Amino acid sequence: MDARKATAMSGSVTNTRPTIDVADEQPEMLNALIREVTVCEAQGGLARVEIRFDNTAEHDGVGIDFAFEYSDTDVLRLGTELRVLFPARDPETNEDTPREVFAGRVSAIEFVGAANGNAEMVVMAEDHLMPWRMRRRTRALEGKPLKDVIKDLAKDAKMPDPILDFLSNEVVTRHQVDETDLSFLRRLLSDWDADVQVGDGKLTIAPRADIERGVVPLSYGSTLEQVRIVADVAHQRGRYSLSAYDHIQGSPILAEMATSALGPGEGRKGPEYLEGFGATMFHQSAAPVTTEDEAQALIDAYGARQSRRFVTAHGVARGNPEIRVGTHLEIDGVGGRFSNIYYATSTRHHYGRSTGYITEFEAECAFFKGEIAA
Repeated sequence: MDARKATAMSGSVTNTRPTIDVADEQPEMLNALIREVTVCEAQGGLARVEIRFDNTAEHDGVGIDFAFEYSDTDVLRLGTELRVLFPARDPETNEDTPREVFAGRVSAIEFVGAANGNAEMVVMAEDHLMPWRMRRRTRALEGKPLKDVIKDLAKDAKMPDPILDFLSNEVVTRHQVDETDLSFLRRLLSDWDADVQVGDGKLTIAPRADIERGVVPLSYGSTLEQVRIVADVAHQRGRYSLSAYDHIQGSPILAEMATSALGPGEGRKGPEYLEGFGATMFHQSAAPVTTEDEAQALIDAYGARQSRRFVTAHGVARGNPEIRVGTHLEIDGVGGRFSNIYYATSTRHHYGRSTGYITEFEAECAFFKGEIAA
């Protein structure tokens, strides 16, 4: 048996099989026919899931037939809300507790018939940001606090108001030109170094440096099965600046990166390893801003994003629903230079009958312990 399918823990066995929840119910036949489940999540929201089912079952009074072609088994229709739960071992009770990894609506249903006669049904769904990517429009939004712009977008999508007190700065008129609401939202938040995810049917928006969706320790050779970590100075710069023009005051605007909010980890930052490369800098001229606050926010956001990509990790962990975008991963067992705390930027939770449950992830850190201790 694959170690990822069943792991001995304190004399018991950890269940790794996910559960599909529809309208707070977990249909027995639906869950018994699961072949594979893959949940993908990334920065900027819009998580998605693909679920593959065996499409053959025995029906009372009918016999063997397609599983989901009857009124009492057709539970995953287009537009149906569903949740995907993966089990996690509770260290206090030593019991498996279902944890929600995805919630959204069914967006596609596929029938797959193989040459050997085996049939499958594939269900795909996206989270509650799906309507945001389905509205494309052109408009101008008058200058107002950025949090009000985003609250108006949430109201259009019939979602609860997000908590956005940190985005109280008033911005100039914003233009949405042949752009989806989701792309527009991501662009606004990118300028202010913030990320958006959906949980419990509502938007969760916060500054990137403040996000911590839990801390998960991962040790290579144990809970961390595979990993590749790269420290790369190719895209690091010693200085970040921009220039713009205030058309109202009739004066130029200059700004340099000033933020030190670079997320978790410890060690030296990328620019500190640039000695010997000469002066390195990034400068954006004619930046699309007209106020000093926006200029500062824009260059801080850009510089912070580049800084955080100094050290990147790609790994495969033993299946763990606690690993989500925004989780801080304490990676060890990879040597003193690379052992650090990383911020998860994308995750892929995959269950298959032959592979068991694994969690793939990408993560980043702005710090590197480049000197081996004597």
